[in-house]
Amino acid sequence: MKKILFLILSGLILLGGNAMAQQPVVQTLQYDNNTHATDIGGDNGLFLWAVKFEAGQIAAYRTIDTVHLYGPSSPTAAEFYVIQGPTPYAGTLLYRQNVSVTAVTWNHYALSTPATLDATKPLWVIFKARHAATVGVASACVGTTINAGYYSEDSTGWKNIVQDDHASWNWMIRASVSAPGAAPSYTLTVDCDTTLGRVVGSGSYTAGDTAVMTAFPKPGCLFLYWNDGNTANPRRVVMDANKSFRAEFVRDDDQTQYTVTVTCDPNRGTVTGGGTYTSGQSITLTATPFAGYTFRNWSDGNADNPRTLVVTQNITLRATFVDGNGDDGGGNGGGNNGISEASQAMPVVTVDGRQLTITMQQSTDYSIVDLQGRTLHSAQGATGTQRLSFDHPGVYLLRLSGLPTRKIYVR
Repeated sequence: MKKILFLILSGLILLGGNAMAQQPVVQTLQYDNNTHATDIGGDNGLFLWAVKFEAGQIAAYRTIDTVHLYGPSSPTAAEFYVIQGPTPYAGTLLYRQNVSVTAVTWNHYALSTPATLDATKPLWVIFKARHAATVGVASACVGTTINAGYYSEDSTGWKNIVQDDHASWNWMIRASVSAPGAAPSYTLTVDCDTTLGRVVGSGSYTAGDTAVMTAFPKPGCLFLYWNDGNTANPRRVVMDANKSFRAEFVRDDDQTQYTVTVTCDPNRGTVTGGGTYTSGQSITLTATPFAGYTFRNWSDGNADNPRTLVVTQNITLRATFVDGNGDDGGGNGGGNNGISEASQAMPVVTVDGRQLTITMQQSTDYSIVDLQGRTLHSAQGATGTQRLSFDHPGVYLLRLSGLPTRKIYVR
Protein backbone atom coordinates (compact mmCIF):
# COMPACT_ATOMS: atom_id res chain seq x y z
CA MET A 1 0.00 0.00 0.00
CA LYS A 2 1.27 3.41 -0.86
CA LYS A 3 2.94 5.08 2.05
CA ILE A 4 2.04 8.74 1.97
CA LEU A 5 4.84 11.00 2.97
CA PHE A 6 4.07 14.42 4.14
CA LEU A 7 6.82 16.67 5.10
CA ILE A 8 6.29 19.30 7.59
CA LEU A 9 8.98 21.84 7.80
CA SER A 10 7.69 24.55 9.84
CA GLY A 11 10.43 26.86 10.35
CA LEU A 12 13.72 27.82 9.10
CA ILE A 13 15.48 30.72 10.57
CA LEU A 14 18.54 31.82 8.74
CA LEU A 15 21.10 33.74 10.62
CA GLY A 16 23.97 35.58 9.04
CA GLY A 17 26.44 38.38 9.43
CA ASN A 18 28.26 39.38 12.57
CA ALA A 19 26.03 38.26 15.44
CA MET A 20 27.48 40.88 17.73
CA ALA A 21 27.10 43.78 15.31
CA GLN A 22 24.03 42.73 13.37
CA GLN A 23 20.70 41.11 14.03
CA PRO A 24 18.85 38.98 11.44
CA VAL A 25 15.96 40.32 9.44
CA VAL A 26 13.21 37.72 9.77
CA GLN A 27 10.53 36.79 7.24
CA THR A 28 7.96 33.99 7.38
CA LEU A 29 7.30 31.81 4.33
CA GLN A 30 4.16 29.71 4.38
CA TYR A 31 2.01 27.85 1.88
CA ASP A 32 -0.74 26.90 4.30
CA ASN A 33 -3.64 29.17 5.24
CA ASN A 34 -3.49 28.17 8.92
CA THR A 35 -6.78 26.31 8.57
CA HIS A 36 -6.61 22.58 9.17
CA ALA A 37 -8.68 20.83 6.50
CA THR A 38 -7.80 17.14 6.52
CA ASP A 39 -5.64 14.43 8.07
CA ILE A 40 -3.45 12.20 5.92
CA GLY A 41 -2.54 8.73 7.06
CA GLY A 42 -4.30 5.56 8.13
CA ASP A 43 -1.86 2.80 7.26
CA ASN A 44 -0.14 1.12 10.17
CA GLY A 45 3.59 1.56 9.77
CA LEU A 46 6.07 4.07 8.42
CA PHE A 47 5.24 7.38 6.71
CA LEU A 48 7.55 9.82 4.98
CA TRP A 49 6.53 13.29 3.83
CA ALA A 50 8.47 16.33 2.74
CA VAL A 51 8.43 19.90 1.54
CA LYS A 52 10.85 21.37 -0.96
CA PHE A 53 12.06 24.98 -1.10
CA GLU A 54 13.66 25.85 -4.42
CA ALA A 55 17.11 27.45 -4.45
CA GLY A 56 15.65 30.80 -5.47
CA GLN A 57 13.46 30.83 -2.35
CA ILE A 58 16.39 30.49 0.05
CA ALA A 59 19.13 32.29 -1.90
CA ALA A 60 19.19 35.28 0.48
CA TYR A 61 19.50 33.20 3.62
CA ARG A 62 22.42 31.70 5.50
CA THR A 63 21.27 29.06 7.98
CA ILE A 64 18.28 27.07 9.16
CA ASP A 65 17.83 26.72 12.93
CA THR A 66 14.19 25.76 13.56
CA VAL A 67 11.69 23.35 12.02
CA HIS A 68 7.97 23.58 12.81
CA LEU A 69 5.38 20.81 12.34
CA TYR A 70 1.61 20.73 12.77
CA GLY A 71 0.37 17.18 13.31
CA PRO A 72 -3.16 15.82 13.92
CA SER A 73 -1.86 13.00 16.12
CA SER A 74 1.15 11.88 18.12
CA PRO A 75 3.08 9.08 16.34
CA THR A 76 4.93 6.47 18.36
CA ALA A 77 8.26 7.68 16.92
CA ALA A 78 9.27 10.53 14.63
CA GLU A 79 12.34 12.23 13.24
CA PHE A 80 13.13 14.92 10.72
CA TYR A 81 15.90 15.49 8.20
CA VAL A 82 17.26 18.65 6.58
CA ILE A 83 18.77 17.91 3.16
CA GLN A 84 20.02 20.05 0.25
CA GLY A 85 20.13 18.72 -3.30
CA PRO A 86 17.95 17.95 -6.34
CA THR A 87 16.21 15.05 -4.52
CA PRO A 88 16.36 13.72 -0.95
CA TYR A 89 18.39 10.69 -2.10
CA ALA A 90 20.79 12.74 -4.22
CA GLY A 91 21.47 15.48 -1.70
CA THR A 92 23.61 16.33 1.32
CA LEU A 93 22.28 15.59 4.79
CA LEU A 94 22.63 18.77 6.87
CA TYR A 95 20.83 17.68 10.03
CA ARG A 96 18.82 14.87 11.60
CA GLN A 97 16.90 14.85 14.89
CA ASN A 98 14.54 12.50 16.75
CA VAL A 99 11.47 14.35 18.02
CA SER A 100 8.16 13.86 19.80
CA VAL A 101 4.97 15.29 18.33
CA THR A 102 2.15 16.92 20.28
CA ALA A 103 -1.15 16.53 18.43
CA VAL A 104 -3.31 19.38 17.11
CA THR A 105 -0.75 22.12 17.62
CA TRP A 106 2.35 23.57 16.06
CA ASN A 107 5.51 21.79 17.19
CA HIS A 108 8.75 23.80 17.18
CA TYR A 109 12.08 21.99 16.88
CA ALA A 110 15.26 24.01 17.36
CA LEU A 111 18.37 22.58 15.73
CA SER A 112 21.11 22.06 18.31
CA THR A 113 23.48 23.77 15.86
CA PRO A 114 22.10 25.90 12.99
CA ALA A 115 22.79 24.29 9.61
CA THR A 116 24.53 26.40 6.97
CA LEU A 117 22.68 26.59 3.66
CA ASP A 118 24.01 26.42 0.10
CA ALA A 119 22.13 29.14 -1.76
CA THR A 120 22.48 27.27 -5.09
CA LYS A 121 20.60 24.10 -4.08
CA PRO A 122 17.00 23.28 -3.15
CA LEU A 123 16.26 22.69 0.51
CA TRP A 124 14.26 19.64 1.67
CA VAL A 125 12.75 19.10 5.07
CA ILE A 126 11.56 15.52 5.56
CA PHE A 127 9.55 13.97 8.37
CA LYS A 128 9.54 10.26 9.09
CA ALA A 129 7.08 8.76 11.57
CA ARG A 130 5.89 5.36 12.77
CA HIS A 131 2.27 5.23 13.78
CA ALA A 132 -0.64 3.01 14.73
CA ALA A 133 -3.44 1.93 12.36
CA THR A 134 -6.05 4.52 11.31
CA VAL A 135 -3.93 7.36 12.69
CA GLY A 136 -3.56 10.49 10.57
CA VAL A 137 0.01 11.68 10.70
CA ALA A 138 0.00 14.87 8.62
CA SER A 139 -2.32 17.88 8.54
CA ALA A 140 -3.17 19.60 5.29
CA CYS A 141 -4.90 22.67 3.92
CA VAL A 142 -6.94 22.28 0.75
CA GLY A 143 -7.22 24.66 -2.17
CA THR A 144 -4.61 27.24 -1.19
CA THR A 145 -3.02 29.31 -3.93
CA ILE A 146 0.44 27.78 -3.84
CA ASN A 147 0.43 23.99 -3.86
CA ALA A 148 3.76 22.99 -5.34
CA GLY A 149 6.77 21.68 -3.50
CA TYR A 150 4.90 19.06 -1.42
CA TYR A 151 6.15 15.51 -1.73
CA SER A 152 5.47 11.98 -0.57
CA GLU A 153 7.47 8.78 -0.94
CA ASP A 154 6.33 5.32 -2.01
CA SER A 155 7.83 2.32 -3.80
CA THR A 156 8.48 4.44 -6.91
CA GLY A 157 10.35 7.14 -5.02
CA TRP A 158 9.54 10.76 -4.21
CA LYS A 159 6.45 12.17 -5.96
CA ASN A 160 5.04 15.66 -6.19
CA ILE A 161 1.57 15.19 -4.73
CA VAL A 162 0.05 17.95 -6.87
CA GLN A 163 1.55 17.07 -10.23
CA ASP A 164 1.87 13.28 -9.83
CA ASP A 165 -0.98 12.42 -7.48
CA HIS A 166 -3.28 15.24 -8.64
CA ALA A 167 -4.01 16.23 -5.04
CA SER A 168 -4.79 19.80 -3.99
CA TRP A 169 -3.24 19.58 -0.54
CA ASN A 170 -0.80 21.96 1.06
CA TRP A 171 0.81 20.58 4.18
CA MET A 172 0.76 22.59 7.40
CA ILE A 173 4.34 23.79 7.07
CA ARG A 174 6.17 27.07 7.41
CA ALA A 175 9.60 28.53 7.04
CA SER A 176 10.74 31.48 9.13
CA VAL A 177 13.79 32.75 7.32
CA SER A 178 16.18 35.56 8.08
CA ALA A 179 18.96 37.42 6.35
CA PRO A 180 21.73 39.61 7.74
CA GLY A 181 20.68 43.17 8.40
CA ALA A 182 21.25 46.22 10.52
CA ALA A 183 20.79 45.95 14.27
CA PRO A 184 17.11 46.46 15.06
CA SER A 185 15.79 49.50 16.86
CA TYR A 186 13.62 49.38 19.97
CA THR A 187 11.19 51.91 21.38
CA LEU A 188 11.29 53.25 24.92
CA THR A 189 7.98 54.73 26.07
CA VAL A 190 7.96 56.75 29.29
CA ASP A 191 4.83 58.41 30.68
CA CYS A 192 3.32 59.78 33.88
CA ASP A 193 0.41 61.78 35.26
CA THR A 194 1.22 65.12 33.61
CA THR A 195 -0.72 67.03 36.27
CA LEU A 196 1.95 65.99 38.77
CA GLY A 197 5.15 66.07 36.72
CA ARG A 198 6.88 65.25 33.46
CA VAL A 199 9.27 62.61 32.13
CA VAL A 200 11.93 62.49 29.43
CA GLY A 201 13.65 59.60 27.69
CA SER A 202 11.05 58.28 25.26
CA GLY A 203 12.33 57.50 21.79
CA SER A 204 13.82 54.97 19.40
CA TYR A 205 17.15 53.33 20.28
CA THR A 206 19.49 50.92 18.52
CA ALA A 207 19.65 47.48 20.11
CA GLY A 208 22.22 47.47 22.89
CA ASP A 209 22.06 51.22 23.53
CA THR A 210 21.65 52.50 27.09
CA ALA A 211 18.68 54.85 27.39
CA VAL A 212 18.30 57.37 30.21
CA MET A 213 14.88 58.32 31.55
CA THR A 214 14.27 61.04 34.11
CA ALA A 215 11.21 62.03 36.13
CA PHE A 216 10.63 65.68 37.09
CA PRO A 217 7.91 66.27 39.72
CA LYS A 218 6.10 69.62 39.72
CA PRO A 219 6.43 71.92 42.74
CA GLY A 220 4.47 70.46 45.62
CA CYS A 221 4.81 66.92 44.21
CA LEU A 222 7.23 64.06 44.82
CA PHE A 223 8.63 61.31 42.59
CA LEU A 224 8.10 57.91 44.24
CA TYR A 225 9.21 55.15 41.85
CA TRP A 226 8.81 53.65 38.38
CA ASN A 227 5.97 51.21 37.81
CA ASP A 228 8.29 48.21 38.36
CA GLY A 229 9.29 49.49 41.81
CA ASN A 230 12.72 50.84 40.84
CA THR A 231 13.43 54.18 42.56
CA ALA A 232 16.49 55.31 40.56
CA ASN A 233 16.06 58.77 39.04
CA PRO A 234 17.58 59.33 36.51
CA ARG A 235 17.42 55.67 35.51
CA ARG A 236 19.42 53.86 32.84
CA VAL A 237 18.04 50.89 30.90
CA VAL A 238 19.69 48.70 28.24
CA MET A 239 17.52 48.54 25.13
CA ASP A 240 17.24 44.87 24.21
CA ALA A 241 13.47 45.00 23.55
CA ASN A 242 10.62 47.48 23.34
CA LYS A 243 10.11 48.82 26.87
CA SER A 244 7.53 50.94 28.66
CA PHE A 245 7.74 52.63 32.06
CA ARG A 246 5.51 54.94 34.07
CA ALA A 247 6.76 57.39 36.68
CA GLU A 248 4.64 57.49 39.82
CA PHE A 249 4.30 60.91 41.44
CA VAL A 250 2.31 61.93 44.51
CA ARG A 251 0.98 65.32 45.48
CA ASP A 252 2.59 66.48 48.72
CA ASP A 253 -0.27 68.42 50.22
CA ASP A 254 1.51 68.79 53.55
CA GLN A 255 4.14 71.50 53.10
CA THR A 256 4.26 72.43 56.78
CA GLN A 257 7.64 73.48 58.12
CA TYR A 258 8.87 71.93 61.38
CA THR A 259 11.88 72.68 63.54
CA VAL A 260 14.27 69.96 64.67
CA THR A 261 16.43 71.01 67.62
CA VAL A 262 19.40 68.89 68.65
CA THR A 263 21.41 69.60 71.80
CA CYS A 264 24.11 68.07 73.96
CA ASP A 265 26.59 68.93 76.68
CA PRO A 266 28.97 71.18 74.68
CA ASN A 267 31.84 70.12 76.94
CA ARG A 268 31.48 66.51 75.84
CA GLY A 269 30.77 66.66 72.10
CA THR A 270 28.84 68.19 69.25
CA VAL A 271 25.63 67.41 67.33
CA THR A 272 24.52 68.26 63.80
CA GLY A 273 21.33 67.92 61.78
CA GLY A 274 19.07 70.42 63.48
CA GLY A 275 17.16 72.99 61.44
CA THR A 276 13.86 73.79 59.75
CA TYR A 277 12.49 71.15 57.36
CA THR A 278 9.40 70.39 55.30
CA SER A 279 7.05 67.75 56.66
CA GLY A 280 8.00 64.32 55.35
CA GLN A 281 11.62 65.26 54.67
CA SER A 282 14.25 62.67 55.66
CA ILE A 283 17.18 64.10 57.63
CA THR A 284 20.27 62.75 59.37
CA LEU A 285 21.32 63.57 62.93
CA THR A 286 24.91 62.97 64.02
CA ALA A 287 26.42 63.06 67.49
CA THR A 288 30.22 63.39 67.70
CA PRO A 289 31.80 62.89 71.17
CA PHE A 290 35.05 64.52 72.20
CA ALA A 291 38.05 62.43 73.20
CA GLY A 292 37.37 60.53 76.42
CA TYR A 293 33.61 60.33 75.84
CA THR A 294 31.27 58.02 73.97
CA PHE A 295 27.77 58.49 72.63
CA ARG A 296 25.12 56.56 74.57
CA ASN A 297 21.72 57.53 73.10
CA TRP A 298 19.29 60.25 72.21
CA SER A 299 16.86 61.53 74.79
CA ASP A 300 14.01 59.39 73.36
CA GLY A 301 16.08 56.23 73.92
CA ASN A 302 17.14 55.71 70.31
CA ALA A 303 20.83 54.76 70.07
CA ASP A 304 21.36 55.08 66.30
CA ASN A 305 24.26 57.33 65.33
CA PRO A 306 24.08 58.68 62.69
CA ARG A 307 20.30 58.61 62.88
CA THR A 308 17.82 58.98 60.01
CA LEU A 309 14.63 60.78 60.94
CA VAL A 310 11.52 61.67 58.92
CA VAL A 311 10.33 65.08 60.01
CA THR A 312 6.68 65.07 61.04
CA GLN A 313 6.63 67.54 63.97
CA ASN A 314 8.62 70.06 65.95
CA ILE A 315 10.99 68.02 68.08
CA THR A 316 13.95 68.50 70.40
CA LEU A 317 16.43 65.66 70.88
CA ARG A 318 19.43 65.69 73.19
CA ALA A 319 22.49 63.52 72.69
CA THR A 320 23.90 61.90 75.80
CA PHE A 321 27.67 61.45 76.06
CA VAL A 322 29.23 59.42 78.88
CA ASP A 323 32.74 59.24 80.23
CA GLY A 324 34.75 56.09 80.89
CA ASN A 325 32.81 55.50 84.11
CA GLY A 326 29.46 55.70 82.39
CA ASP A 327 28.73 59.07 83.98
CA ASP A 328 26.42 61.19 81.82
CA GLY A 329 27.43 64.36 83.62
CA GLY A 330 24.16 64.79 85.46
CA GLY A 331 21.36 66.36 83.55
CA ASN A 332 21.89 64.37 80.37
CA GLY A 333 19.84 61.49 81.66
CA GLY A 334 17.31 62.96 84.02
CA GLY A 335 14.20 65.08 83.67
CA ASN A 336 12.69 65.50 80.26
CA ASN A 337 16.07 65.99 78.54
CA GLY A 338 14.95 69.16 76.82
CA ILE A 339 11.77 67.68 75.36
CA SER A 340 8.54 69.50 76.06
CA GLU A 341 5.60 67.61 77.48
CA ALA A 342 3.83 68.00 74.13
CA SER A 343 6.81 66.53 72.31
CA GLN A 344 7.04 63.62 74.74
CA ALA A 345 3.45 62.66 73.95
CA MET A 346 4.22 62.49 70.23
CA PRO A 347 5.74 59.25 68.89
CA VAL A 348 9.09 59.61 67.15
CA VAL A 349 8.98 58.22 63.60
CA THR A 350 11.99 57.19 61.50
CA VAL A 351 12.25 55.50 58.10
CA ASP A 352 15.31 53.54 56.99
CA GLY A 353 14.89 52.09 53.52
CA ARG A 354 11.60 50.22 53.74
CA GLN A 355 11.60 49.85 57.52
CA LEU A 356 9.52 52.14 59.69
CA THR A 357 10.35 52.61 63.37
CA ILE A 358 7.88 54.23 65.77
CA THR A 359 9.03 55.03 69.31
CA MET A 360 6.02 55.54 71.58
CA GLN A 361 6.38 57.95 74.53
CA GLN A 362 3.14 56.61 76.00
CA SER A 363 0.48 53.98 75.26
CA THR A 364 -0.94 54.79 71.81
CA ASP A 365 -3.37 53.26 69.30
CA TYR A 366 -2.14 53.53 65.72
CA SER A 367 -2.65 52.19 62.20
CA ILE A 368 -0.79 52.28 58.88
CA VAL A 369 -3.02 52.97 55.84
CA ASP A 370 -2.14 53.23 52.14
CA LEU A 371 -3.48 55.96 49.86
CA GLN A 372 -6.31 53.66 48.75
CA GLY A 373 -7.55 53.52 52.34
CA ARG A 374 -6.45 49.93 52.99
CA THR A 375 -5.20 49.22 56.51
CA LEU A 376 -1.82 47.48 56.36
CA HIS A 377 -1.16 47.27 60.09
CA SER A 378 -2.79 48.38 63.32
CA ALA A 379 -2.17 48.08 67.06
CA GLN A 380 -3.86 49.18 70.25
CA GLY A 381 -2.09 50.42 73.35
CA ALA A 382 1.32 50.14 71.73
CA THR A 383 4.32 51.21 73.79
CA GLY A 384 8.05 51.32 73.34
CA THR A 385 9.53 50.76 69.87
CA GLN A 386 7.51 49.32 66.98
CA ARG A 387 9.24 48.25 63.77
CA LEU A 388 7.38 47.58 60.51
CA SER A 389 8.60 46.60 57.02
CA PHE A 390 6.98 47.67 53.75
CA ASP A 391 6.91 45.50 50.64
CA HIS A 392 6.73 48.45 48.23
CA PRO A 393 7.84 52.09 48.18
CA GLY A 394 5.14 54.73 48.34
CA VAL A 395 3.29 57.19 50.54
CA TYR A 396 1.46 55.83 53.57
CA LEU A 397 -0.59 57.42 56.34
CA LEU A 398 0.22 56.96 60.03
CA ARG A 399 -2.95 57.43 62.05
CA LEU A 400 -2.45 57.97 65.78
CA SER A 401 -5.20 58.15 68.37
CA GLY A 402 -5.79 61.73 69.46
CA LEU A 403 -2.96 63.02 67.22
CA PRO A 404 -2.75 64.39 63.65
CA THR A 405 -2.42 61.91 60.76
CA ARG A 406 1.06 61.91 59.26
CA LYS A 407 2.43 60.97 55.86
CA ILE A 408 5.16 58.34 55.72
CA TYR A 409 7.37 58.39 52.62
CA VAL A 410 8.91 54.99 51.92
CA ARG A 411 11.59 55.04 49.19
